[in-house]
Amino acid sequence: MGTRATAFLGLLALSAVLAGTTRVAGQGAPLPRTPAGKPDFSGIWETLSKADYNIEPHSASRLQPASAGIVAGGDLPYRPEMLAKRKQNFDARATADTEARCYLPGVPRVMYIQHPFQIVQTPDLVLMLFEYVHATRNVFMTTPHLKGPLDWSGCRA
Repeated sequence: MGTRATAFLGLLALSAVLAGTTRVAGQGAPLPRTPAGKPDFSGIWETLSKADYNIEPHSASRLQPASAGIVAGGDLPYRPEMLAKRKQNFDARATADTEARCYLPGVPRVMYIQHPFQIVQTPDLVLMLFEYVHATRNVFMTTPHLKGPLDWSGCRA
């Protein structure tokens, strides 16, 4: 997949995440546009959901607050084998969840945590600055992506 296509898919995913968030400044206002006519995501954002626990509606438990979720229609249309995998992941969350192991949550999960984050957008870079543990994410819009697969074998859990 080309750099432009990958960048477009990344911004499409960012749009989906931000659809469940509220912009602190200009709440409810339409997204401004860049001089090129593309959506300008620059600003301070904060989610009003508890979707970092589960994006589907769920009841409260001792491990998570209740949430109406962010999925249109309520439930994701999982295939039966994926429901089994979701249950396996949920059952192993105490040891397999990256956040439980003191690693940063990835994107888009970190965007659903109830802490504000800032997006700074230029034609060459989309920079995401998270209040949650001061995490950052750089999305370079004009550089080629690394060829995969990436070798993570040197990483230690």
